[in-house]
Amino acid sequence: DVDLTSAASGIINPLTVVGMVHTFQKTPHKKGIIHTAAASALGRMLNKYCLTLGIPLLNIVRREEHAELLKAEGAKHIIVTKGDWEAEYKAAIKEHGYNVLFDALGGGPVLETLIGGLGPNSWARIYGYLEAKPLKI
Repeated sequence: DVDLTSAASGIINPLTVVGMVHTFQKTPHKKGIIHTAAASALGRMLNKYCLTLGIPLLNIVRREEHAELLKAEGAKHIIVTKGDWEAEYKAAIKEHGYNVLFDALGGGPVLETLIGGLGPNSWARIYGYLEAKPLKI
């Protein structure tokens, strides 16, 4: 009695989260995860899983209400990509060392800024194409 979309989210999203965490754990020099589209169903699952495992997670969202939702679910680090968010991002990288990026945007200026702000020994993995814009690095 479950429609196809609901069934897919019940299988695909949790397996993607497990795969992301597994990939992070196998990444050399790992320090913490950065995730875009963090208030999505998948992003919220990743947040809860990282909290359970003690993995540092930097959640990247577009709107303040998304940040509030994640805060209510225990997220510790959230950046809203409005205003002068780039300085906040650079400070978070410097302070916490986040260096494994999982991106759902697939292109555009936000992703370009995120990749450009990564430090040495960092990894970026693009798994989505929400922006449908070119990626210029």
